[in-house]
Amino acid sequence: MLISFGGIAMKIMRIIIFSIILIMGMSCAGRKTAIDVQDFISIMEGEGFTVIDTTEQYDSSLIRQSFTAIDGTISVELIITPSNPDANQLYNQNKDRAELRKGGNASSQSSISFGNKAKFTLNSSGVYYVISKIDNTMLYIEVNSTNKKNVDEIVKKLGY
Repeated sequence: MLISFGGIAMKIMRIIIFSIILIMGMSCAGRKTAIDVQDFISIMEGEGFTVIDTTEQYDSSLIRQSFTAIDGTISVELIITPSNPDANQLYNQNKDRAELRKGGNASSQSSISFGNKAKFTLNSSGVYYVISKIDNTMLYIEVNSTNKKNVDEIVKKLGY
């Protein structure tokens, strides 16, 4: 019985090539595009929100621009930082702050980080938090838990 090393080598080569393609595909799939200010304003105004520039309310080197969309019951804040590391720092600070506010009531919490995106949600003591980051941008939402469904739809429309 003859063993063909060429056949084994070809199978190994195919597996290696397939693995490389799979890894590259997964890394591209994990890459999200951050929303720009004009798209944020357009989408939120289309949903019936009033959008205001809230940049000047912050005295922080971590925040380059901030816009808040308000409709009376829901407030959605888009924060743009000078860099990805700044956005990571701001994301972690807000996530930690929300976790500290977690009450003794039953709560649900999720946190995911993949590629250039991170998202944290917390539903606790009647308050629903969404903190979501893509590149150097971050959404911050803190609302009454009764608005969770509407908030989730808005976050999806914004691509976060």
